[in-house]
Amino acid sequence: MSGLVEGPCPTLAALYRAAAERQAAVGRRWRRAALGAAAVAAGVLLVALLPRLEFRVNGQEFAVRWGTPPEPPVPPPDPRIEQLLDEQSQQLAALRAANAKQAELQDLLLTLAVDVSDRDKQHQARLKELGGRVAALKDDTDRRLTETEKVTDALLLAASDGAKAKGGE
Repeated sequence: MSGLVEGPCPTLAALYRAAAERQAAVGRRWRRAALGAAAVAAGVLLVALLPRLEFRVNGQEFAVRWGTPPEPPVPPPDPRIEQLLDEQSQQLAALRAANAKQAELQDLLLTLAVDVSDRDKQHQARLKELGGRVAALKDDTDRRLTETEKVTDALLLAASDGAKAKGGE
């Protein structure tokens, strides 16, 4: 026993106490490792499960739901709505047809207005030409009347001079 243990010889109680302390330390290490592993597992579970959890608070209630909520059922279409839609589409088609007719009539009216304006300009030109002719005819008639009056006056004067000459001879 000469090189194995130095110092005073340990007692059995000290050996048991040292072994118990070692075993307690190992137990504490295992407990800490187990707690760490459990914490990691809980974290993984939370990360995996938390996105699928739904929390809802309404008024006086609190609800926790797993997964996405189901889609609300789509009610069947109301036949009255279909009938109203059909009527509105018919009215819309009638309005479009009326608008097309109105556009055609408007184009026709614009064409007629242009035609009337052109004809009016032609008639104004003809009236102006006729007015010029009437004025020329009036001037010609006035000139002829004046010449006729001169000739008539000359004839009357000559006839009265000839009658005086016959009567006075």
